[in-house]
Amino acid sequence: MIKQEIIEKISQFFRLTEFEAEKVFDDIFSKIKHAVKDDSIVDIVNFGEFIIKYNNGKSNGSPPSAYKKTIEFLASANLEDEIGQRSYDLKKAEYHNEI
Repeated sequence: MIKQEIIEKISQFFRLTEFEAEKVFDDIFSKIKHAVKDDSIVDIVNFGEFIIKYNNGKSNGSPPSAYKKTIEFLASANLEDEIGQRSYDLKKAEYHNEI
């Protein structure tokens, strides 16, 4: 799913213009981005967490450098379960279609 598709869903669900929905989208992701930049953990219930990881700059055999910040997304258990269930249901449907 791309940004425009998410904006369309927001627009339809909340009965907003596309301009208003894009503003909502941009505001949400701006808050996430600023929190991550400030080394905060962004925890979205039933979705997951955006966390900051630091590496010591010793990758690919290059000389050590300053610590580098990377962002990692950790899916919530609920999201992982839902994805797993959907995968199971799809495989089950494929199996029954083959029989």
